[in-house]
Amino acid sequence: MMKTECAGRYMPVILVSILFLMSCNAVKEDRRSCPCTLSVVLEGLPAYPVWVYVNGAPTGEAAGDTTLVVWVERGPEADVAVFAGAPPGEDGTVRVSYGSSCPPLYTFIGRADCSGETGSLTVKMHRQFSVLHLELEGPGSWGSPYWAEVRGCSAGLDSADGSPLPGDFHCRLGPDYACRLPRQRPRDPLWLDIAMADGVIRSFPLGEYLTASAYDWEAPDLEDIRLSVNLSISEISMSTDLWRTVIPLEIVI
Repeated sequence: MMKTECAGRYMPVILVSILFLMSCNAVKEDRRSCPCTLSVVLEGLPAYPVWVYVNGAPTGEAAGDTTLVVWVERGPEADVAVFAGAPPGEDGTVRVSYGSSCPPLYTFIGRADCSGETGSLTVKMHRQFSVLHLELEGPGSWGSPYWAEVRGCSAGLDSADGSPLPGDFHCRLGPDYACRLPRQRPRDPLWLDIAMADGVIRSFPLGEYLTASAYDWEAPDLEDIRLSVNLSISEISMSTDLWRTVIPLEIVI
């Protein structure tokens, strides 16, 4: 009788212990399947709105240095892309409209370790545009009714890898003779046109001049371009900080 009573007393304790062990195992399994809490640290941002994408999906916006916390599926890595100046369109590309200057575009494209419960990635933005400053010297024939235009073969970025996006780039320089150029592919032609109401008067292979001056279109951060153009009766002199050429004039502007 005593043995039966003792067994009855210990049975609830044994059942509780079994249930507790089962619950611990369940918790461990759930933890392994939990998402990763990813902290995207945004520092040193340009003074433009910022859009953040994780694994191709928009996850947040920012307007200054901050940290965005994103929950992503646990896995080896997550793709992180950050854009300032302009966000990608529905097709996943950042396009420069024909006839427009490139927006002040900065990007970051990288991967974050998301194999654990938490992960962190510090973003460093890179400059994807170059400002062309055209300095004109010579006779007073510059200015109205003349103007300058730039034409290229890349007009945006592929948001997947940040590579230049093929397309027709065309921008008329403003009154200050400046224009933002999007990142170009090194071997693509880039032209500087001098035009008036009747059309283009003369075209110059700006891409070749930049190659001669060792300009690097593949640098992480593009540098500005300052091109000095000196017009005389018989020739045009063009120069950058590291390069100079003289072009005889067949048509006097």
